Amino acid sequence: MAFERFALILRSVRYGDDDRVVTFFSLEEGLLTGFARGANAAGNRFGAALSPLTFSSLLGRHHTPDSLFRLHKAHVIDPFPGIRNDYDKLVWAGLPVRAVLALLPHHVQEPALFELFLRYLCLLETERSSYALLWIRFSARMLRIMGFGPLAPVCQGCGLDILIGKVRFDPENGRVRCRDCSRMDGEKSREPVCQADSLRILEQFSGEDLRKSERVILSGHQEGQILDLIDQIISWHVHHWTFSGALPFLEKTAFPVKTEKSGHLSMS
Repeated sequence: MAFERFALILRSVRYGDDDRVVTFFSLEEGLLTGFARGANAAGNRFGAALSPLTFSSLLGRHHTPDSLFRLHKAHVIDPFPGIRNDYDKLVWAGLPVRAVLALLPHHVQEPALFELFLRYLCLLETERSSYALLWIRFSARMLRIMGFGPLAPVCQGCGLDILIGKVRFDPENGRVRCRDCSRMDGEKSREPVCQADSLRILEQFSGEDLRKSERVILSGHQEGQILDLIDQIISWHVHHWTFSGALPFLEKTAFPVKTEKSGHLSMS
């Protein structure tokens, strides 16, 4: 028997002349890959419901527990036209798509992340500015939901509550070490380094709804540092993650963070 799934379409790839393989994030079953026979044929029954960045209702089933989800019908719930018609918004919407595809295993139910993702797209649809701040809020909450931190900047070595200055952040467990403990333990070159206040802001956002932090005002300097920190955390888990500073919509943004040739922050 076929059953309905509410899903965000993340990727849709043509297969042969008439068919399509679709990767979608469902509320009920998490990340799934489905096969839509005839999706490219003229007058097909799917319409635009299988287009990436579409919130759709999908009707289908699994033939076996490990098989592709067979898509029978699909209906558009929200195509997010305000995102599709704005290049900058489209690129910001692509960041969580890439992150979820890379970080979330298939068939793992994550309803909190699904609702967060849908909320992000709805806010981005109507937002006229502060796209970077919205992405920062989303990323902080996403990383917390998926168990990647971040924690408050309290040194795991000496227990010092670090208010200012640089700390070394371990993306594996979300813990930090102060400058002195890093030197004593021997610095690990791959571990990102960040400002303690940036980590504290990110930790604060990770426990809040996307809109609860809207009164928080970040300077361009802070915003750049936090965007870079998010990139450092995600790139630890995602191979070939594109850093924000390399994206076309941020070419005019000054990133005042000193980086090494490896692409990671220096501890100078």
